[in-house]
Amino acid sequence: MRSRIIVFVALLAILVGGFGVYDSLTNTKDGSPVISQQPEAQPKPESPEYITVWRLEQSAERGTPISSNLVKREQLELTQALDEGVRSDVELDFSPSTLFNSDLSAGQLVMPQHLTKENDPGYIDLLVSDGMTLYPLVVSNKNLISDFIRPGEYIDILTVSSPSSNLSGATEKPIQFRGVTASLFLKNVKVLNMGSVDEKEKIRPVAGKNDEGFTTIIIEIPPTEVARLALAQRTMHLEVYRSREYAEPVYADVSNVIDNYFGIQEMRGSSSRAGSRGEL
Repeated sequence: MRSRIIVFVALLAILVGGFGVYDSLTNTKDGSPVISQQPEAQPKPESPEYITVWRLEQSAERGTPISSNLVKREQLELTQALDEGVRSDVELDFSPSTLFNSDLSAGQLVMPQHLTKENDPGYIDLLVSDGMTLYPLVVSNKNLISDFIRPGEYIDILTVSSPSSNLSGATEKPIQFRGVTASLFLKNVKVLNMGSVDEKEKIRPVAGKNDEGFTTIIIEIPPTEVARLALAQRTMHLEVYRSREYAEPVYADVSNVIDNYFGIQEMRGSSSRAGSRGEL
């Protein structure tokens, strides 16, 4: 009886051992981890996206040229930029001729729609000062230095006149010198735009080859000067120069440039002498 019990226990041990070996082999084939599971990899946080914007450091009035001194460049996170109504990088034209088309306060973001370029509609209106009017002044290229006068600068208008000859657009010298004078007609006149009547003869940084051509200068003047300037343009020879301060009034007549002309005038002191000698 005792031997039977021993045999039974031995068989039971063999069965348990075989079952353990079988279970171990089965788990290995299924790919189940034997020792321990590795921790799952944590996803890396996404880097924030930034948007480039431009903010005013000081207030800008309508018609003011844009400048890098007026704005500063900032980087805003996308969420913050969306709150400001900006979805992509803001690019501005920093050309000196680009103007603000509205009044902006310090701290405001500057957008492309706040600026007007030189060739955009309504650009000239931004240049005109309050109470002034535009005038197209036509001057000869003979006395105009190319690229010396630019939009935004101030000029003085000099006229050469004669009481007996129309000098506007004259190509020949006046026959009579008596009464011919040169003087400043208008000072500190603002230039808004300028260009040749012919687009092929636009002002360039060198002297123009076509001396017979004309250039139209858009200027702003008080409305009270429109009639005088219109008449001067049709009766006098006009020249323009960059504005400056003069120590003495700008005026000259023929006696200031022809040495013996003053003496000839003295000889004509009486009407009888003038009649006997005739006109020059």
